[in-house]
Amino acid sequence: IRKEDLKIDRSNIKDIFNIAIPTTTSRLLTSIGIFLEPIIITYVLLKLGKTSDYITREYGIVTGYVLPIITLPSFISYSISTALLPVISKYNELKNYVQIKRKLKQAISFSLFIGSISVLVINLFPSLIMNILFKETLGINYLRLGSFLYILFYIQAPIISFFQGTNNSKIVFNITLIGILAKNIFLFILTFFNISLYSILISDFIKSIVIAIYSYKKIKKLL
Repeated sequence: IRKEDLKIDRSNIKDIFNIAIPTTTSRLLTSIGIFLEPIIITYVLLKLGKTSDYITREYGIVTGYVLPIITLPSFISYSISTALLPVISKYNELKNYVQIKRKLKQAISFSLFIGSISVLVINLFPSLIMNILFKETLGINYLRLGSFLYILFYIQAPIISFFQGTNNSKIVFNITLIGILAKNIFLFILTFFNISLYSILISDFIKSIVIAIYSYKKIKKLL
């Protein structure tokens, strides 16, 4: 180790912060969104005359039983996105946009395939899955509807890897911000329709659509 090796390279620091700040802020926004969700639901449902016991039970069913099952297969899409990131980064450095587009299409297609299989299995064996995992069948109706509404959720990880790999971490921040705003606004509105905790599933679906449209426009510009 030489003295020159310990000298701070300002360009490296700038590059690190260009990646770290948007990524860290995105994580922070996600945490804020998760924090606000039960507050919004509790406030609105209490206004509608629901009891605390009802709110606690229904929210526990959706977040404790339903969402873990629906999002369980997403570990595959996250694995795909992890493998996709260095590949996209490599081809971006080489300015090989044809390969970037091909790899991104493959990742999204495979993620959608996993999502479709998940929807099929959940709707064919909802009671069996609930019984095996929780020895309970509460929330089957939530589970069936949610499996359809969350299919776009599986493509979000590959899309985020694409933006990170093409050095567009700021777009990831924008995606997170737009998604959280869309979800919480619609969650507030939909809960007032007195549709129980289906408002969580539908607002997440709207969030996924908004993210997909925004991402598509940005990808089209970049490629």
